[in-house]
Amino acid sequence: MRMHPTLQKLEQMRLHGMAHALRDQRTQPEMEQLPFMDRLGLLVDHEEIVRYNKRLRSRLRRARLR
Repeated sequence: MRMHPTLQKLEQMRLHGMAHALRDQRTQPEMEQLPFMDRLGLLVDHEEIVRYNKRLRSRLRRARLR
């Protein structure tokens, strides 16, 4: 599978969490054993977490809490 263009497209689409998770999956051989839908689910979950954390950091910064 040609990974570089896929990673590039994910970054261009601002799916940075998915791109990061995909890079991580490539380094873990046990990921090859998982079905496609499970791996895709993990990528989507990671993207959701990254976006949630980004929103939370932004809100906390705007709140200027001590």
